Amino acid sequence: MIKLLRTNFFKMYMSWSFWLTMLLLPVVNVLNIMYNDDKYLGLHAKFGFERWSLVQYIDSCFGHMKYFGYAAIIVAGVLIGDEFDSGALRNKIVAGYSRAELYISYIITAVCECIAVHLFSVLSAYTICVVRYGNGDTDALLKIILYSLPPVAAFAAFTVLCITAAGDRMTGMVISFVSNLVVYIIIDFLIMEALQGYYGAPDAAERELLIIGDSLMPTAYSQWFYDVGYMAINTGLEETPSCLWCLITFVILSVAGNTVFGKRNLK
Repeated sequence: MIKLLRTNFFKMYMSWSFWLTMLLLPVVNVLNIMYNDDKYLGLHAKFGFERWSLVQYIDSCFGHMKYFGYAAIIVAGVLIGDEFDSGALRNKIVAGYSRAELYISYIITAVCECIAVHLFSVLSAYTICVVRYGNGDTDALLKIILYSLPPVAAFAAFTVLCITAAGDRMTGMVISFVSNLVVYIIIDFLIMEALQGYYGAPDAAERELLIIGDSLMPTAYSQWFYDVGYMAINTGLEETPSCLWCLITFVILSVAGNTVFGKRNLK
């Protein structure tokens, strides 16, 4: 397993998709900071805007979460998908590695590279804001980061699952892209409408189930990190729901992917 991980991480280090995503994704946060510069400087206090502080951590440091599901397809999809397309996967099986070892190594690599890109996007934006506006609160930032890790890991696991199920890099990446888009546009939209009472006002138990259902989907749960106002209004919650729901999704996706991989004919 250690040798597999060492090989995977070397491939990650040499991967163009990893470095390209590491370079481009933080730009989303930088553009948000530039757009809100006057507000973060406290120049619009008379309109109720405070100088940059914990309240603004979300839109200044986590705006990239809106696109992370698609970034994970590029980061993890290209790296893991290359194992299928190049024939390296079959060579490793012939060399004596079990399918479980291979899949676990893919999950670990995909999660680590996605978290690396995520952390760089957050911390680079945070550093810019602290230098520009001051008022940094590292403890508060770390708490938000902790809550954001399960959806990032779930995005990685879902990408690996799609490629494994398809047995082809491009097909798996397309399936992952379309699935993320469908969840964002259709499923999450329907849940938000239900919470707003468009299908009849939900009772307390139904409301709780709808929120849990929304929190299980990384594409939907990610909205708490770039559009917290919208989510708070529609869910009636003052705090982000537990990140454990997305962690459960990550586990389910990982187990499902390992099961599919174990039964797949690679000949």
